[in-house]
Amino acid sequence: MTPQKIDVRQLGHVMRAMRVAAGLTQVDIAKALGVSRPAITNIEAGRRDNIYLHHLVRCATRSGFDMMLVIRPNKSHYETKPTQARQQS
Repeated sequence: MTPQKIDVRQLGHVMRAMRVAAGLTQVDIAKALGVSRPAITNIEAGRRDNIYLHHLVRCATRSGFDMMLVIRPNKSHYETKPTQARQQS
């Protein structure tokens, strides 16, 4: 299974939109996440290679948003190749 790469730029834009909608500053979010304000600037600009899930959850919570993570098999998980089906019989 190939891991899906998340577009950190898009994720940073989402974090910024939540912060702005809540009327919070980058300093407010930085304090909630336990990071520096420049780190928030880099996250929002998509200049961070990784964003921790707990940071995203804390940002959403502090901004007054609910967050739901959905993990489900993709379509190929349900497809059974004919050779696999015969071997299982």
